Amino acid sequence: MDWYSMFVGITMPLIALWLGAKLTRKFNRDESIRNELNQRIKILQVMKQELLMNKSYREQQKGSYRSRRFLSGLMLLNSSEIDAENDADLIAKTFELMRQFDNLQIAIQSGESHLSSVVTKVINPGIFESLRYGIESLLTKKTTPEIAVDAAHDNVVKILQESALEIDKACNELLECVEKKLETDLKRKNKKKMLFLFRFFV
Repeated sequence: MDWYSMFVGITMPLIALWLGAKLTRKFNRDESIRNELNQRIKILQVMKQELLMNKSYREQQKGSYRSRRFLSGLMLLNSSEIDAENDADLIAKTFELMRQFDNLQIAIQSGESHLSSVVTKVINPGIFESLRYGIESLLTKKTTPEIAVDAAHDNVVKILQESALEIDKACNELLECVEKKLETDLKRKNKKKMLFLFRFFV
C-alpha cells in the first residue's frame, strides 16, 4: 500500500464528515429561521384576526366591545420572534392599543362606582331631602335624584364613548401596521421557500 492511497483513505472520510456536518448545520440554521418566520406570521395573523373581530363586533353591536383586553398584543410582546429595532412601530402601536383598553377598563370601573354612589344617595335620602324630593315631584316632572342619576349616566356614557373612539383610532393604526408587516413577512417566506427549492434541486 503506497502513501497516496493511504492519504486518500484517511482524508476522504474526514472531508466527507466535515462536509456533512457543515451541510447539516446550515440546514438546521435555515430550518430555525423558517420556523421563526412561520411563528411570527402566525402571531401577526392572530393579531389581525382579533383586530378585525373587535372592529366588526363593535360595528354590529353599536359601540360595545367583545373584550376588555387586547390578548394577541400580550402574545406579541412576549414573543421572541419580534425584533425591537425592526418592529419598533408595531410594538409602539401595540402598547398604545393596550393602553387604550386599560383606559376603557378604568372608565368602566370609575363609571360603575360613580353611578353606585349617586344611586346610594337616591335610595337613602335624609329627612329634609325626602321632603324636598316630595315637593319637587309635585311641582316638576323630574326630581333632583332622577336628574342626578340621568346626569351621572350621561356622563359615564360620554366618557365610555370617548374611550371607545380612542380605541378605534389605535386599532385602525395597528391594523394597518400589522397588514404591512404580514405582507412583508409572507413575501419573505415565499422567497425563502423558492431559494430552498432551488438549492435542493440544483
